[in-house]
Amino acid sequence: MKERLLLSTCNRTELYGVVYNGHDSIQEAKKFLSEYTKTDLSVFEDKLYVFKQPHSVEHLFSVASGLDSMVLGETEITGQVKDAYLSAQEHRTPEKY
Repeated sequence: MKERLLLSTCNRTELYGVVYNGHDSIQEAKKFLSEYTKTDLSVFEDKLYVFKQPHSVEHLFSVASGLDSMVLGETEITGQVKDAYLSAQEHRTPEKY
C-alpha cells in the first residue's frame, strides 16, 4: 500500500489507502485489520466492504460530513477524520504531491 490512513472511532474502523496492486493490497489491508484488532479475519471478513475510486472518496465525504453516522449529521466525526489524517502525517503514511 502506497499511502494509508486508519480511521477508528467508537462505531467504525476504516482503512483508506492508495495502492500499487488492488487485489494484493486489499489482502494486505485485511491482514493488517486482523492484526490490529487481534481478531481472526474469518470472524469479520464477511462484514468488510471495499470501495474504489470514485466511491471511496464519496464514502469518505459522507463519513466526514456525518451523513454516514449512527446519528445523522454528527459533527464529532469531522474532528476524528482530521485527527486520523494528522496522525497519518506524523507517521508519514500519506505522501505529499
